[in-house]
Formats: sequence, structure tokens, C-alpha cells
Amino acid sequence: RSDRKGSCGVAKLDGSVSLINIVLTPRNGLSERYVHYLLRSQPFSEEYYRNGRGIVADLWTTRYSEMKSILLPVPPREEQDQIVRFLDWKVSSINKLITVQKKQISEYEELRKRIIISSVTRGLNKKVKVEKCEEPWISEMPINWCLLPIKRLFKIFSGATPQSGNPEYWNGDIVWVTPADFKTKDHYIYQGAKKLTDSGFYACSTSMIPSGSIIFSKRAPVGTVAINKVDLCTNQGCLSCVPFDGVSSEFFYYAMSVCTKEFERYAAGTTFKEISLTAFGNFLMPLPPINEQLAIVNYLKKVCRDIDLIVRNVQSQIEALKELKSRLVADAVTGKIDVRGIEIPEYEF
Repeated sequence: RSDRKGSCGVAKLDGSVSLINIVLTPRNGLSERYVHYLLRSQPFSEEYYRNGRGIVADLWTTRYSEMKSILLPVPPREEQDQIVRFLDWKVSSINKLITVQKKQISEYEELRKRIIISSVTRGLNKKVKVEKCEEPWISEMPINWCLLPIKRLFKIFSGATPQSGNPEYWNGDIVWVTPADFKTKDHYIYQGAKKLTDSGFYACSTSMIPSGSIIFSKRAPVGTVAINKVDLCTNQGCLSCVPFDGVSSEFFYYAMSVCTKEFERYAAGTTFKEISLTAFGNFLMPLPPINEQLAIVNYLKKVCRDIDLIVRNVQSQIEALKELKSRLVADAVTGKIDVRGIEIPEYEF
């Protein structure tokens, strides 16, 4: 009854429920499957929401005393059963299409990862001489590349958090980010949810990081990465990497973005996994000459842009199918679609 705007389901087992649930038992020949579709439809959901009220924060609740006055459309039982058969048929078909398209997205994401790994470890010239590499995620590497620890490529800074309860430290002009403020797919980060005052900045041991650096999440979760496009500081959940000469942050953004599982191997902890500055700094990465780094970056930007466009198009198709499914359910249970004369094929739901 709370927070999820009336989400519901048919219970298949006897049992008990928590206080936040309302149990409804169909009677007078009412089909439980019809009620299932009806209560999950958008018109009922909106009406259910309208009869409730907010309690704390963003939580919303509708009690049975408020819900029981909602009027429901109840067709004859044979029509209820036909509506259920119709919706089982259509909804199942739409869900299968959505599943196929989600698989397509996963395949494109995997393709993107393979292309990035190949580019940042093998380069773009497939005719160049290579040598075997013992790093788990690097099978081979051009002989003119170097394999160096991150601490030889970047100056690494830890972050910090000023006292949270002191209002003098917060709501200033200094951008301050935490791992919750970025995901790897964001690529760039411009701001965080909170900002520090000058007093807040100097009250803790965080550092100002110049734009164009790599911001790496060392915990919760390990391995998300982005490039800051503004000067900023971070909390202790981040490691900030300021590049040395001859090092492209863009190249190493791509390289780090595909190493999440490898970074996790070096993480430790009981409450949550965390990679230490030492372990991160000693992590080995391939270093091509700077001209190759920049060429690889240009290539990957184009490839990833093309893949992102395809993924967005597929996601748009998924959203359209979800909207179609929602509309079909709403129209069927409210009588806008007359399903009585529709022949429903033998169908494996």
C-alpha cells in the first residue's frame, strides 16, 4: 500500500503479510487474474494514488479505509476470463519482444567492452609485432608499449569529508563528489550532489583536483570511473588521478572502464569491498606512445558514440513496448477494447 503506487500480485501460497500490504480476496465469482490486471492498470494506479496521502519523505500510502471506496469495472465472469486470455496473449508477446531487445542491448554492451579492451591493449594497427602479457586482462601487447603501474602514470590523491553536521562547511561553491555522483557510462562529471564552503574544504584533508583528471571510485562500488570537467574535490570514497606528461586521461578512462572486475580482485573488506591507494597505484596498465593514445581515443569515441546511438534506439523501442503494454491492459480492463469477439490463438504463455 506504500511507496510503489499499489503494486500487486496474486498469492500462490498461504501465508502472512507485513503491515504495509493489503490482502484482497475475490468473491462473487470475481476472477483473481482479472483483478490482477485491473489493479496493475494505470487508471486504477492513479486512482489508488489519488486516494492516499504522503507520510514521510517521498513515501506514499493508501489505506484500505481509503481504498475500499474506489469503484471497479466488473464485467460478467465469461468476459473477465476472455479479457485475461487476451491480455495473457498480448502481454506475453510484448514481454518476449522486450526480452529480445534487452538481449540486444547486452550484446552491444559486450561488443563495446571487447572493442575497448582490444584497442587499449593491442592498439589499432593489427600488423604491429606483439608480445605475450601475463596480466589477466591483457593477452598480448605491442612490443613498443610499456606496462607501468598507475602511480607512474598519475599523481594520485585521496579525498575526505568535513564534519557533516556543521552548516558552515556546506552549501558553498566548491564542487565535491562522492562515488554516488557518477557512473562509468557518464564519462564526464561536472558536479556532485553537495558543495563545500572554503571553511569545509580547509577543515578536512581533501585536495583540489584540476579538470581533465580521472576520478575513480575505490568503494561502493569499486571501479566506476569518470573524467572531471571542472576543478573539484572528492570524499574518501574516491581516488583522483592527475596525469603526468605524455599520459592521456581519455585513453586511461577507457582502459580503466573495462577493468572493474580486475580492480575488484584487489579490493578487501567485510562491510564493503574497497581497493587501497597502494593496491590501485600498483595496478599495471598499458602505456602506448602519446600519439597512439590520442588515435585510440578518437577511434573509441566514434565507435562508442555509434554503439550508444544504437542502444538508445533499442531502449526507446523497449519504452514504446512498455507503454503499449500498459495501454493495452488499461483499455482491456476498462472496456475500451471489446475483446468478446476476438479469437485468441492457442498460445504457450
